[in-house]
Amino acid sequence: MRLAGISEPRDRVDAGRTAVILAVVGTVITVASEAYGIVVGLPDHTVPDLIWTSLALVPVVAAGVTADRAPNLLPGVAYLAFPLAAIAALAFVDLNSDRAGAAAQVGLLYGVVFAGIHLPAGGAWLVAAAALVADAVVVLTALEPADALRDLAVVGTAIVVLTSVLVRGAGYREAMLERLRVLASADPLTGLATRRVLTEHAESVLGPAGARPMVRSASPTREGTGLVLVDLDGFKALNDSYGHPVGDAALMHVARILKSRARLGDTVARIGGDEFAILLPGAEPADVRRWARMLQKAVRRSPLPHGDGLIALSLTAGVAHAGPDGLTLEDLYRVADRELYAAKRGEACAADADGDADGDADGDGGADGDDVS
Repeated sequence: MRLAGISEPRDRVDAGRTAVILAVVGTVITVASEAYGIVVGLPDHTVPDLIWTSLALVPVVAAGVTADRAPNLLPGVAYLAFPLAAIAALAFVDLNSDRAGAAAQVGLLYGVVFAGIHLPAGGAWLVAAAALVADAVVVLTALEPADALRDLAVVGTAIVVLTSVLVRGAGYREAMLERLRVLASADPLTGLATRRVLTEHAESVLGPAGARPMVRSASPTREGTGLVLVDLDGFKALNDSYGHPVGDAALMHVARILKSRARLGDTVARIGGDEFAILLPGAEPADVRRWARMLQKAVRRSPLPHGDGLIALSLTAGVAHAGPDGLTLEDLYRVADRELYAAKRGEACAADADGDADGDADGDGGADGDDVS
């Protein structure tokens, strides 16, 4: 059994917060109970017991504080060791004081609760088994056999039921979170990536938003990252003439074309309405412009079937390119958006409806020769 598969918590930060709460609260209650027994003169509560109890629980509190303050510095196995150490410490306290009452046994549930909430099912059940063994040792040592078996049956059932409920609940929450992540990462109409996913992928190849990049002139031989923005031409008129279901069908039709032309590693996203974005890592400026023209031609050559006829579709595009020095998606978007709306106004653009830039003699489609990098 690989420990990583049963010890890595679902969320280290959340696990650290729970660890410190359980460690501090459990320690305070245990030590206070021991001190109270000394104050009121209970015969089985002594100062040495209080000292041993405090010393045994110090490592547990230290582990909880570390998990809370530096959750990502600990190895995954530490999150399995924490509830096991808590159970061992409390069992030591119970054996040292020769007590096995309800208060003593309930303390063993702290580790079970932590594991059931935060650890994978394998880790949670391992901790539950450790708690059962610890409880058996405590009650069989401190109680008469009949009483020990009775308490072990009651507490053992509680441990099993509690672990089962927590594991099932954690699994359900994890499945729901995964479902939400999927829904948040895919546009519900087209199935393309969302703006959030586009931003994450851009940060992975460009770096996170931070220092402002410089704007330099285009370098036709330099690889980098390209961004293509495209709008579906006449989308409002299409909705007005044929209805919104046909407009939705047109968006899905264009999305399929864009997706089918994407390279491995490209990100195709719908970023709102009839606007799409394609992130092209490892591309030169000329490649990005050619790719935009190819998309426009592909859409023009694939009209949307409707009834017994076809509806012609076309795209307007704007492009931007980032050199290998790094910049933000925001700057790429700004330049591509500027070209897109210049194209809509009929000005020089990256890729116009004919596949060639107006007034661009060399055919590279540059609106103003700028390259963001």
